[in-house]
Amino acid sequence: MHRYGFSLPLDEKMENQSPAVWKKTAVISLLLRGVEVFVFDEPFAHLSKQEQEVMMSLLLSLEAEGKTAAVITHGVEEMLPVSRRITVLRKGRVTLERERDGGTDATTPAFDLAEIYTAMFGPPETGIGGGGGYYAAPRISDTPQKEKILDVQG
Repeated sequence: MHRYGFSLPLDEKMENQSPAVWKKTAVISLLLRGVEVFVFDEPFAHLSKQEQEVMMSLLLSLEAEGKTAAVITHGVEEMLPVSRRITVLRKGRVTLERERDGGTDATTPAFDLAEIYTAMFGPPETGIGGGGGYYAAPRISDTPQKEKILDVQG
């Protein structure tokens, strides 16, 4: 556990622990089993800034050991500094695939954040007063409805 920069309260029940401890416990149990490929779904959710840094360090440690970590997240800006490859899905389809050459060190050029957001949300729309742009959330009209899903009455 210390090898990856975190420890666990082994003398307390899991039901009394925070989501951060649950995540750490899950990762450690997989490491002890020799897992080589990890899939993290929103690994930074419900973590303090310090815990997020520990999780980021863990992801880098896994890569250094030759393991694979796939991260599913909406926190794009958090992941870009440590990402070697990104794939963006929008409406169930791949809209962008990019790979960074040369690894994840500070000298490697970063991904284009505007390109990523455009792939996620569509092209930016003109902001109020014509200045700048922003990325609009998908409109309900963008998603065709074939049948009624929910009917609320009263």
